[in-house]
Amino acid sequence: MYQHLIPKLCPLCSIEYKRGEKIPLEFGEWYAIKTFKYPDGRGINMSDVFSLMEKMEPGGSLLRAIQRERLISAYDVSSMIQKINSMNSDNNNGEFQVRLDNLISSSSMAEKDTKIRFRGDGCKNCHQGTIGVIPATEILIPDETFLDLIANRKTNQAEAYWKSKLGGRSATRDMYSKILTGVVDPRMVETELSDLGT
Repeated sequence: MYQHLIPKLCPLCSIEYKRGEKIPLEFGEWYAIKTFKYPDGRGINMSDVFSLMEKMEPGGSLLRAIQRERLISAYDVSSMIQKINSMNSDNNNGEFQVRLDNLISSSSMAEKDTKIRFRGDGCKNCHQGTIGVIPATEILIPDETFLDLIANRKTNQAEAYWKSKLGGRSATRDMYSKILTGVVDPRMVETELSDLGT
């Protein structure tokens, strides 16, 4: 048996995704705020941030709200936006979106019933977009044929046999239902395990 723990999404701040929509950015304002340091090495007081979040209109910029309260300067905001853009520029969302759409198409769930969600920036409920973890598992109960393949160093054939004849599924595949029901972020599954569809 193999298991790997995957962070569970916060139900309050996670971002809903429907097929064909733009994939949410992996690094947003919350990431920039959490990693920001004043010249003396201190970070922004998060209780001030939460107070501002409660007063904000939906869709507003948290960075600009913090700037209006004079907790950071316009230069700080500009630097944080550059950092966010730089962090997100490495993401290849086009290929990822194809893999995610293939997962939706190949599932037994009706597309309208899928509840795919991505990690949000964080809220008072979670502070980082996740709450707790859930195991991704692989279970192997070998038979004589499987053991013979392993003994003869035919690992690729053994894996194919495990999947086709012994009902084996990878830890990534174990997460598919959790992705489709919005329990875990599909990007986290790819980061922690392997690409969707493998």
